[in-house]
Amino acid sequence: MTPVIPLRLPGQQDLREARFLESLASLLGAGLLPLVAFEQPSLSVLLGGHSIADARRELQAGKPLATAIERLGFDRLACARIAAAESAGRVPAALRRLAAERTRRAQALAQAVGRMLYPLFVLHFAAFAAHLPQILAGTKSAGWLGMLTWVLPIDAILLVSLFLVRDSIRGGASGSFLARLPWIGAMLRDLALGRVFRALSDLYGSGLPLSKALALAAGGVGHPFREALEGASRRLESGSAFTAELQRSGVVDATSLALLAPAEISGTLSEGLEQAARLREESAARAVHWSTVGPGTILYALAVGSVVFAAYRVYLAPLQSALSQLPG
Repeated sequence: MTPVIPLRLPGQQDLREARFLESLASLLGAGLLPLVAFEQPSLSVLLGGHSIADARRELQAGKPLATAIERLGFDRLACARIAAAESAGRVPAALRRLAAERTRRAQALAQAVGRMLYPLFVLHFAAFAAHLPQILAGTKSAGWLGMLTWVLPIDAILLVSLFLVRDSIRGGASGSFLARLPWIGAMLRDLALGRVFRALSDLYGSGLPLSKALALAAGGVGHPFREALEGASRRLESGSAFTAELQRSGVVDATSLALLAPAEISGTLSEGLEQAARLREESAARAVHWSTVGPGTILYALAVGSVVFAAYRVYLAPLQSALSQLPG
């Protein structure tokens, strides 16, 4: 049974895996054998001694590095890229690329979550302040119920949205639905293609046949992109052109096809895939940015309105009531 790295916060797993991969790349780049590298205390601290012990046993049994990495809970696509790099003698470089990808992903997630947390905190605080007079006056149930009526619908919408997007990125059934939405679908496509192109560049550049490389890369993304790209990989086995089959799959954008077509003809496909991956990642990063800026702005507006309303109920409304009772 493959052990799971015990992590809690969003993005923390990516950061921990990135630190592990970077450290392992440095050890291997310094000339250490994988088994010797896995005996270093720094790696045990990064991922946990039990997982490292399992991976070390695989290496002692003569298994390749990719098998040991899989024992640590890394995804199958990352392990396939490491296996291809082992065959090509490019393991440290592949590990550093995987580490950089995880770092970028964690940073993007941290920025997105950070833009949402502060307005959410202000909104909840304002909702509590607005109903504080009721709570202090003895009608606690009405006060708490009123506060929850404010915040629970917003929290529910955000949680459901995050679950659906996370599920689709991980290959869940919601991807088929979200991919049909006009803006979210494009963002999910860019995220998937960025990952596929990066993996393809490593796998194909390490000597794997293009059809097998595409099949492995497609297995690392969610629905419906996986099925379309796996179909393209099967058609490649019959000798079809790579770019033509990507276009036929219906999931690759025109800009990426325009980059890959001349790269395929000129024999620089790995470099073309790198450039296409960079463009898709930049496009996805912009989409993620605006996906949080929009809701974040709405939450800020709601929070400011809630603060104003809370100030009115706590201070101005009692003052107006007292003034109205003064003799005229």
